[in-house]
Amino acid sequence: MEDRIRRHVEDLFAETAPTRKAVELKEEMIQNLTDKYSDLVAEGKTEEAACNIAIAGIGDISALLAELEAEFIPDSPEMYISEEARTRSAMLTAVAVMMYILCALPLIFLALIGVRFSVIIGVPIMFIMAAGATALLFSTI
Repeated sequence: MEDRIRRHVEDLFAETAPTRKAVELKEEMIQNLTDKYSDLVAEGKTEEAACNIAIAGIGDISALLAELEAEFIPDSPEMYISEEARTRSAMLTAVAVMMYILCALPLIFLALIGVRFSVIIGVPIMFIMAAGATALLFSTI
């Protein structure tokens, strides 16, 4: 039944631009309706009746949806970001953080194996890795 509630709310928001505000509002509505459904079931209502009562309690949200559409600016940073873009950004950020963490490793490794002038060789490698990590972070913006 909770899937039915989710589908119903998603159908209500189907024509609304998926801005951050719209998605947050949709998720909040789903959570509130799911809580209401659970409360009604706990009171002794059947699952079907509880679901119908919760959905009927939504009422007319056309004014709310119109307000969301009026606030929507097509080129705003609130625009929906695709799942692929989010995944790519997360991966690049993870690699950059890993590079920051490991950038001191060449310096330590060269000193441990006893390379002469390890600081002269290791420090530039460390800075190059840090610069690469910074470049990766800027490419995710």
